[in-house]
Amino acid sequence: MGCTQAIQLYSQSQIEKIDEETVIQFLMQHKYDFQKVLEKGDFSLAMIAYSQKLKCQVAIKVFKQFEKFNQENEKELDKKIEVLQNITNEIYFLKTIEKIYDKQQGLIAIVTEPYDCNLNKILELNKLNIEQIVAIAYQLLKGLDVLKKNGISFQNYILSENILYSQSKNKFLIAYYGLQNTMANSLPMKTHESDQHLKSQQSLKEIKRQESSAEIQNIDIFSLGLIVAETFIQRRLTQKEILNLKQKKFLEVFPYQERSKDVDFINQIISKMTDPNKDKRLQLIPILLQSLDSFNINENSLKSLKFKKVRRLFISKQNIDDIVKANEYDVLEINLGQNSLFGAEGASNLGQKLESCQNIVSLNLNLYLTNLGAKGANYICMSLGKCLKINTLNLNLSFNQIGAEGAKNICMNLEKCQSITYLNLNLYYNNLGAEGTKYIGMFLEKCQNIYSLVLNLSKNRIGAKGAKIIGRSLEKCKMITSLDLLISENDLGVEGVENIGTSLQKCQNITSLNLNFNGNNLVTEYAQLEVSLEKSQNVSSLYLSQQNYNKLFENGAKYIERSLENCQNITSLKIQLSQTNLGTEGVMHIANLLQKCQNIILFELDLQGNRLGPEGAKNIGISLEKSQNITSLSLNLSNNNLGEAGAKIIGMSLEKCQNLCSLTLSLSGNNIGAVGAKYIGMSLKMCKNITYLNLNIDVNEIRAEGAKYIGMSLELFSNVTSLNLFLTGNNFGAFGAKYIAASLPNCESITSLNLNISGNNVGTEGAKYIATSLEQCQNITSLNLNIYNNNIGTEGTQYIVSSIEKCQNITFLNLSLGKNNIHSEGAKNISQSLENCQNINSLDLDLTENNLGEKEAKNIRIALEKCQNIKSINLSLSFLVNGIIWIENYQKTSEDA
Repeated sequence: MGCTQAIQLYSQSQIEKIDEETVIQFLMQHKYDFQKVLEKGDFSLAMIAYSQKLKCQVAIKVFKQFEKFNQENEKELDKKIEVLQNITNEIYFLKTIEKIYDKQQGLIAIVTEPYDCNLNKILELNKLNIEQIVAIAYQLLKGLDVLKKNGISFQNYILSENILYSQSKNKFLIAYYGLQNTMANSLPMKTHESDQHLKSQQSLKEIKRQESSAEIQNIDIFSLGLIVAETFIQRRLTQKEILNLKQKKFLEVFPYQERSKDVDFINQIISKMTDPNKDKRLQLIPILLQSLDSFNINENSLKSLKFKKVRRLFISKQNIDDIVKANEYDVLEINLGQNSLFGAEGASNLGQKLESCQNIVSLNLNLYLTNLGAKGANYICMSLGKCLKINTLNLNLSFNQIGAEGAKNICMNLEKCQSITYLNLNLYYNNLGAEGTKYIGMFLEKCQNIYSLVLNLSKNRIGAKGAKIIGRSLEKCKMITSLDLLISENDLGVEGVENIGTSLQKCQNITSLNLNFNGNNLVTEYAQLEVSLEKSQNVSSLYLSQQNYNKLFENGAKYIERSLENCQNITSLKIQLSQTNLGTEGVMHIANLLQKCQNIILFELDLQGNRLGPEGAKNIGISLEKSQNITSLSLNLSNNNLGEAGAKIIGMSLEKCQNLCSLTLSLSGNNIGAVGAKYIGMSLKMCKNITYLNLNIDVNEIRAEGAKYIGMSLELFSNVTSLNLFLTGNNFGAFGAKYIAASLPNCESITSLNLNISGNNVGTEGAKYIATSLEQCQNITSLNLNIYNNNIGTEGTQYIVSSIEKCQNITFLNLSLGKNNIHSEGAKNISQSLENCQNINSLDLDLTENNLGEKEAKNIRIALEKCQNIKSINLSLSFLVNGIIWIENYQKTSEDA
């Protein structure tokens, strides 16, 4: 039965909507115990049930039957179900168990293996990265391949609600019920989707009616291509866009995506799947699967997906007794750090409370600097060993002197938590020694489900022996694909680095690697990493941190160049070498490295405090000009004596980087002055594709003239959606504030603004300029405004808060008004305005170092407590009581924050 026939049948008959209670009774008759509803429409119902016969959970999709669903249709359905039941041992296809029906009630149900949600819910709750999008595309194509190999062809488009996600299998599965395309999809469904999406689905069906049956195989790929496109653009396609894609190529419909750093994925996958020429979509599955191989398919990346709205419970010292409520939540966040009185006794009490938290799947526990010792660590981890559902654990036990004995206690208990897939274990400065690392290593070897590991063993005197133990254990952790290993300040020496390097050679599944060797006085030891990194050919993302106290000089930089120049699979490279005495010659090696790694798309380089001067800037600039594949650049050259000449060199290089979409440029403390600001401003004007800009020129004496040039450049950034501008300590006064403010309304796409103009003496007049400008920026949803130490007074405060009150789209506000000579009237204005900001749900407010008394401080707290819409509040106050300055931090966090 085709889609058109189904609609005709629907128009000819009045079908009663599906009734949940009737369905539950129907399932009980067939030995299925209802557990929960997954999704519900007018004429279908998906649920999870328990099979008394199979003794396990199943998913059941129940459809309301058509009046004219005759015996012939029934036989056809039985044949399809039989084919589906015979598809076994296919991990990319939803396994069908049986069909049950009740003719009297008009119900047909298809029983399948269980799943958690459909793709619609995944898109609603997650911001997908390219690694996850690639994995989803791969799994869907594999599933479609299974259908085709078994002679099953869809009589309609595959819709995203029929793409199901199973957390236990970590797979997206194509659901085929045998009848949903002839019946259910032709009926109006009550869903939580927008009217626009319903129109999009109708567009698919309209296109289907226009296609002949001979083209069915092409249609499947096209509809799957639309789904992959939706995962890529992170939203639903509109009706118009779907119809346009039938006539135009993807990049013609979405021309702005040509600047995407993932344009290769568009060209090789999405564009081919949605090609308007139907003939080109024939027999594409093998070709597409082969193309996907070049994108480093990592299905483990899907394990971090959220498939339901997460309920969070935040615990601090003030509400620690609320832990008893934790069983009602998915995520528990406990912050009890920096409390030396907590100790082993506090850990014992907390441990007893944690034992009852059996349902949490994610735990963030911060016990930094709480004087735990080995005994306290044991209490905490004994309780965690009973929380068997935890799959994500962030455990911060730094600065607690737990020693080797504490490490042993931690590991013996945590190894019981076999559901953990993401682990962030911070044991910084705990006197573990090599003996402690032995227990850490044994624990890691036993937790074979961990795929993402962040391990901080810095400042623990582990030495070469401890490094060897950790390295050997990591070799046995075959599931890990993402590793952050922080082993700074451990006296590793040549042998220690060699031990780590040798082990990394054997960890061939790792695709994302972060190595932090800070404070180990390494120079020639980098030669030991050369062979290791050359052989780690699967690594596509590398973060290498070697800063502070590490006097690399020229030789150290040379070894880094040699270590990485052959790593041609790296597309994301972050190197942190601040304060390492590189000098001009050393930075030349880093610049050479950049030129040799032409596959890099994302590049972050931190060289602050290295005495580079204009000559060092020149080396970096030349390399950037030759690295045209970079779309995301973060360059920190702060405190390098660049001056005007260095600023000019960097600016001229950036002009030639026309593929940049994201730029972070830090030039603070370089004495570039107004002329240097002019060079930077003129160059930024040429970077027309940037959508994310983070510019830091703090403490550069640019004055009002320099602010003018920066403002003029910003006026042309109509595509920027996120702007971070740091201009602290530049002495530009009210006129400088005027120039900066005048540019902001022209940045019409900005939704996130971070503006720091602290310490510029802008005064009341400057505050007025900023406020007037903000009123015109109505698209901003996130505002971070730092006007600390600007003498704006009560009047200036009134301008600022009144403008924020008029920006009703702001949901996140971080407002720093400290040290501004604000009196009681100003405090009152702040309170009144914030009460009127009905959409703000997160607020950080700094009012320290103002002329406030205890009464004003109390009134502000009371006003904020009345703001029921604000779920998260962080308030910093200082006030006078009997001549003594009191400092207070007030925090409030609700479960929905």
